[in-house]
Amino acid sequence: MPVIRCVTLLLSLTVALCFGLDFAPLTPVEIKSITVNDLERKDLSKLGQTLSSVLERYHYSRQRIGQDFTLKYFNAWIDYLDYTHMIFYQSDIDELKQKWMLTLDQVILEGDPQFGLDVFNRFMIRFQEREKTVQKLLLEKYDFSIDESFLPDRSKEAFPKDSAEAEKLWKLRVKFELLAGRLNKEKSEDTIKTVSRRYNRRLKEFSEYNAQDVVDDSLRVLCRVFDPHSDFFSEEDMEDFKISSIDLKLSGIGAELTVEDGYAKVRRVIPGSPAEGTKKVNANDRIVAVAQGNEKPVDVIEMPLRKVVKLIRGKPGTEVRLTIIPASAPDPTVRQVVPIIRGDIELKDAKAHARLIEVTDANKEKKRVGVIYLNQFYDRCSEDIDRFLKRFEQERVQGVILEMRRNGGGLLKEAIDLTGLFIPKGPVVQVRDSGGAIQVYSDEDGSVRYHGPLICMVGHQSASATEIVAAALQDYGRSLIVGDSATHGKGTVQILQEMDKLRNFWDPPFKGGVKFTMQKFYRISGGSTQQKGVIPDIHIPSLYDVAEMGERYLPNCLPYDEIQVSKYQKSISLDSLIPALKKRSEERREQSEEFKGLYSEIELFKKRLLDKSVSLMESKRIQEKNEMKARTEIRTKLRKDSAAQNERHWDMTLDDLTANKTLEMIAKNPPLKPKKQKTNDSDDEESEESDELNDLQLSEGIKILLDLSSMLTKM
Repeated sequence: MPVIRCVTLLLSLTVALCFGLDFAPLTPVEIKSITVNDLERKDLSKLGQTLSSVLERYHYSRQRIGQDFTLKYFNAWIDYLDYTHMIFYQSDIDELKQKWMLTLDQVILEGDPQFGLDVFNRFMIRFQEREKTVQKLLLEKYDFSIDESFLPDRSKEAFPKDSAEAEKLWKLRVKFELLAGRLNKEKSEDTIKTVSRRYNRRLKEFSEYNAQDVVDDSLRVLCRVFDPHSDFFSEEDMEDFKISSIDLKLSGIGAELTVEDGYAKVRRVIPGSPAEGTKKVNANDRIVAVAQGNEKPVDVIEMPLRKVVKLIRGKPGTEVRLTIIPASAPDPTVRQVVPIIRGDIELKDAKAHARLIEVTDANKEKKRVGVIYLNQFYDRCSEDIDRFLKRFEQERVQGVILEMRRNGGGLLKEAIDLTGLFIPKGPVVQVRDSGGAIQVYSDEDGSVRYHGPLICMVGHQSASATEIVAAALQDYGRSLIVGDSATHGKGTVQILQEMDKLRNFWDPPFKGGVKFTMQKFYRISGGSTQQKGVIPDIHIPSLYDVAEMGERYLPNCLPYDEIQVSKYQKSISLDSLIPALKKRSEERREQSEEFKGLYSEIELFKKRLLDKSVSLMESKRIQEKNEMKARTEIRTKLRKDSAAQNERHWDMTLDDLTANKTLEMIAKNPPLKPKKQKTNDSDDEESEESDELNDLQLSEGIKILLDLSSMLTKM
């Protein structure tokens, strides 16, 4: 071990001296194999045994831990540690399979931690070798005029067969990371320092693991083999989950994060939060650095999620700057700095709001439409929507758009009550449990708040309760569904249990908890919303359509299936109108310069996904970035020109309705969206996607609504 420490120290000193860097030598890291004594093994085995038993008996899938399952678990544990397939050798995988695969099902059922420890210990040996390789490679000079490429996502690729092949891969990766710094105009010495510290820090963090940490991670992987929404929580994770999700004590920026391929990734932006207010943070964005105000950014690639969250959290009113790779960016070296003022979620900001828009139709007549923005199903939100609908009727709107493209779900009861505003009565959703029992949830009040033309705008971020509403209104023929190619496709329900409540009374106390899937949602027409989501009647393309977003892209997601149809009667049938509405929309989009530009971006994105390798030739990458910037500027100008043609609009809040404000009074209100944050940036411009007035999908949705209104009056 002393020899390994000296080599690491010598390499770090050499890197610093060769490049004249001003950072202290890297921390020497000593690696020790993690072992457990008999008592520790017994306690850890009880925890694993209890968890595997609970999942087999109560998870919705009723999946048995047999040979098929164990192969998935083996691969998942390997991928969890080495998601780029650049650390293990193929011989490591073969050896571990030969040792464990025949008995792994029994090992899991007995809760024996040894398999997880064996894989982790081998991983640590290899990771230390790779870290030393990185430090050595940082000493080399790189020619960025050579036309070669690197594949950042190697999760489907083979493991290297030996050290020579591994070093070749890592040389390309180091060059890729150094080029990313050059493209983002970083000083070369700063990039070298960042990369050097990144891998040394990660090695040090892994070296501090104990047996409980390894077991916690392996149990987390075990849960996710059942489905992607099942999870194991360590004691510390459990406390964080309670604070952020159960007690609703949300502080910081208001974004749920997960970890994927070494990046902290945005899973969901919470409505009403500081992050949502920027309009620049979206689901699937990846965070690469975090800065406190004007301080230097801290690199968070390969950093444990818990530490990333601690960097992001802080006192309300203080500024944090996230450097992100936007989900819609075709180039993985694209960086966007998003300043956010930390704060608690304002309830009024999380609530529904509305916009009354006056437009000129094809016949040059002025028409009014109402748009209601609902970003979550909070308590009594259906009552708030009821109030907006009443006001829209008073303003004699031609139709209403229920805008739910960023709505990730919420309370089931509110989804049912909201659906009931548009139908007389009847079933809304079916729920089946793991035993096959089906419960039908219905709207029973018999009244309808709004009878007029209705459109639900949905997208890939629309999930859970949003999909229930959209599916029900589509099945009843009560609303036209418009938006992305599909909704998210999350049609499952999870339950959270503390592990200590699941143990036998004679077992030692357990820490942590488990979240697992118990039920599944089904439409009243019989199909599940799981994986498939809700398919719109009229698809308006967006970049999210090709961004690999949604349930079906998650590993081990539960399948789509169908049950019997519930008894219901359609309110009206829009089926006969949809072909004509779709044709008119397509003709408009074919003539639109904005949509032509969008379609070009989508095609480029598709090509990028077909070949995910990235060029390491600097001139080529600069040309690509300049071309992308030029296209963005053209689209921005087109949108501004389009916005200048917009007719009058009035932003409405629930407070406006309570005060019974006239439109003249409402017109004097400050704009609701985008919610501009006061940061230290003097030139912090809103992104082109942020202004609701310039929303390309919504603009077309309004035109479709006017077409629908016109057709319905002729029926």
